[in-house]
Amino acid sequence: MKKWYYLLAFIPLFFLYGCIGDLFTTTTLFPGEMTFDRQVTVVDLATYFDFEDRILSLYQNNLDNAVPYVDIEEFIASMEGMIEPVTITKKSTMKINLRYEVDDSTFYDFFMTIDPHDNTIYFSNILFPMLLGSTGSYESTSTLNITEQSHSALFQSKKMELTPYNLKIVLKDDRYYLPLSLANLLLTGEMADTYLLEDELLVFDELDEALNQIDSSNEILGSEIDESLLIADTTNFMAFLFDYYYGLKSEFNPDGSYLDTFTELGFFESETVEQLNVKIQRFILELDELHTGLMTYGYNSGDVGILSPSRDSRYMDVVNALGDHYPWTFEGDIQMKEYDECYWLGIVEFNDETAELLQTYFTDLDPEKPIYIDLSFCVGGSLNAMLELVTYMTNSSIPLHYTNAFIHDQISESYQAFPRHALSNTFFVFTSKGTYSAASLFTSIVQDMNLGIVFGQPTGGGACAVNYTVLPNQMMLTYSSNYVFSNQTWESIEYGIEPTVTLPEEDSFSEAFTKLNHYYNYGTTHTITDSSTSKDVHVQIQTLSVPDIMTIDSFELKLTDMLTDTVIADVVYDSTDFVFNQNFDDYQPWLHLEVICHYEIDGVSMQGSVIDRMLDSMTDTFTPNTVTVPIDTDFEGGFYGEDDVDYFKLIITEPDAYLITINGSSLTDVHVYTLLEQPIDSGIFVDLQPGTYLVKVGLLYGDEEESYTLRVEQLHDDTLNPTPINISDTEQDVTVSFDYDYDSELITFTLTEESLITILGDQPGYQYDIVTSTGNVLYRGGSNLQSEDTVTGVLPAGSYIIRFDTHPLGDMTFTMKADNLTNDVSGDIKNLTGTKGTLVNGETQILINGPWDIDIYHYEAHEEVYLTIDSGESYQCLIEGTSCFRKTGSVVYHLNPGSYYFAFYEDLDFEGTFLINVTIESARTYQQNGTLVENDSDYLVQLAWNGISPSCEFYSIKHQREKL
Repeated sequence: MKKWYYLLAFIPLFFLYGCIGDLFTTTTLFPGEMTFDRQVTVVDLATYFDFEDRILSLYQNNLDNAVPYVDIEEFIASMEGMIEPVTITKKSTMKINLRYEVDDSTFYDFFMTIDPHDNTIYFSNILFPMLLGSTGSYESTSTLNITEQSHSALFQSKKMELTPYNLKIVLKDDRYYLPLSLANLLLTGEMADTYLLEDELLVFDELDEALNQIDSSNEILGSEIDESLLIADTTNFMAFLFDYYYGLKSEFNPDGSYLDTFTELGFFESETVEQLNVKIQRFILELDELHTGLMTYGYNSGDVGILSPSRDSRYMDVVNALGDHYPWTFEGDIQMKEYDECYWLGIVEFNDETAELLQTYFTDLDPEKPIYIDLSFCVGGSLNAMLELVTYMTNSSIPLHYTNAFIHDQISESYQAFPRHALSNTFFVFTSKGTYSAASLFTSIVQDMNLGIVFGQPTGGGACAVNYTVLPNQMMLTYSSNYVFSNQTWESIEYGIEPTVTLPEEDSFSEAFTKLNHYYNYGTTHTITDSSTSKDVHVQIQTLSVPDIMTIDSFELKLTDMLTDTVIADVVYDSTDFVFNQNFDDYQPWLHLEVICHYEIDGVSMQGSVIDRMLDSMTDTFTPNTVTVPIDTDFEGGFYGEDDVDYFKLIITEPDAYLITINGSSLTDVHVYTLLEQPIDSGIFVDLQPGTYLVKVGLLYGDEEESYTLRVEQLHDDTLNPTPINISDTEQDVTVSFDYDYDSELITFTLTEESLITILGDQPGYQYDIVTSTGNVLYRGGSNLQSEDTVTGVLPAGSYIIRFDTHPLGDMTFTMKADNLTNDVSGDIKNLTGTKGTLVNGETQILINGPWDIDIYHYEAHEEVYLTIDSGESYQCLIEGTSCFRKTGSVVYHLNPGSYYFAFYEDLDFEGTFLINVTIESARTYQQNGTLVENDSDYLVQLAWNGISPSCEFYSIKHQREKL
């Protein structure tokens, strides 16, 4: 398939050009003898081309044995069926002539001149490489037609100098030779690519087909190849590629050659191909653009130190967004679902099936329902397929703007579908940083043509069509090609498109959908006072500021008696500020209050609910005007949906524990606040001092109740505050009383040093938790505290609360003591000043004095080191601040000079010893002998990453413009 098959309408304009003959004079030829090396089999892996296996000869230049050469005529012959028939003439140069036939009587000639004297490549027209490729077996089902075309510079020629890059055209015995990588780039790069794998030359037009055949870890640099020459050849070829074929050169390196860039980066100074490969990785990572990446790592890739992108790179932004937004139940590349209020169209990739699926999906739709296009996890794809989707949004011509960076030619095209089939539905487009490439271009077109509202996060970007090639070191590289897309004002879209409505990055589609359709609540600055009950309805709305993209038309307030389905009030307010009051003699059984905002965003009319709730005797918002519920008395209320909550006022005159239930159930969500809206407790059991409180109640687990009975009971607890004891190495008893079901009793104590505590209960069935004075639960004992059973555990110095819970009522006596530990390694993670162990190379035995014990060891790094700790199945962690995230097994820590503390421990009931094994290596030694060849603090060490842009992980890219 040809990427530019739809541009053939340009060809009749070529009458502007006549035939151009040889333009160059003879100069000194490159020296060197060409000798036959071997024959390889040309293997067809191409999807859109079909030919039998052929034989191709490879040659060597005695001045450079690092790269294979091909006879240009033999190479073209081996690609028969993929390259259009050409005529080759040889004088002082080789001219490859391509004749394009418009009809039986009209044709035009284009040519490429290969000049070994000036060492240059000349295209009579830059369309030559595209026209050279056959259309193969590709059949387009596109409904698109080009309706308009314009160029700022029609059909320019191009000459490329090879000498600065030490690339050689070799003429020997009337035969013309090029390095295989250069021949591939010039002659087949527009429609396919080649990869030399042992005695086979793989020809592929889909990346996954090639990658299925290539195990780059087996690509070993042979001893017969001069490694220093290969390093130079790879660097020179890559500089040629980026100077002439890289579409973003004018943005990233406008004034210089990439030869200078790669020289400054030390490419030529690499001592091994592995070092060069790491430097190429780093260069690509620091480009930080989405379409340029590595598919394979080339020769000796098994020994290449793999670098990973920075956590704040554009690449990781895209990867993280794709992970956050991709619906893992999604099947295929495109899906459409219908909901009560809208249609949802999710797209992973624009491809050859998109047009057919859209035709199926967009049939017999309700024109009143909006269509939400979710591109938050779209990796791009086919340009044509993307434009097909646009044709369902408008019947107008669709403008497309791009620059041919090869000749700096600005090109405009317009597209329409025939027959026209635009829908009358309103469109919305949801985007994230995972929206990139063709999806980002789609977003740009939607905004330029005002076809719908774009909401979400800025897109990931990606302005260029993608191509790929193979470097002399066997690295397979994708890169942003010379076709660079822009918006209608010729501004680059490489760095993404800002949405019309920007929403938080973490928002899912459903969250963003809700905010967009309740944009008054989310987007404006306002105050809403709603202290309504079913007796006194009071609503006040004040709008303080409105975003520039939003225009408020009106508010509509409706109050309905749901029992009789009678509208009590229906009022429209043209002002952005209003007050509504409605009073009744008594509580009404069931009222519905709704306030709707009618507004426009970027000219699109929308409406969204501002208030939508049922009214009962209690308020749904925090306000002291709500009803007061008496103590020890049933009170009737109502929930009207799983998300409904009720606020009530509670006046406490006696300090005590109180139980708050709905329908006598503990499945109640209870939160108690002061009148200053400060939370003081939660849960159905609350300890309250005299005062006035507001209580919020709701049902747990999404249950729904239309009516309920609320009860607040005073429990007459004998002890509200913890009982303090002075714990020591002498046993002492403490008695607590459980006054009601689920009563909790608290004992507090303080340890001046790390100790082994012992707890003994005189009755079975009691549960206990050990909690720090700040409320952090350390150990949850469950029902382990049985009659005459002793519970022991090691606690560091500090203040603690033991919380005892029981179901039976009555008294219980606990016996407790605390024994000092001798020669113990302290385990206080928050206080690192106590006794610590010292980490050294080799094995260390960790002594656990009892359950809950933690031992902390210190390591002082005097230089940058890699510290490996193998703790087996026992736990280890590096203490950072007051945090310690446990790990097991063998863990490598990269430490800069400084002091570090590590904690070691076992399961909570463990007592005894275990071994750890410590290996300490300096960073210099580690980099030489370990897996890391080069280290840079800007990169994350030991993160597996293959350097490819995410688009290529989801689909393969065949030509320059079909897939973005």
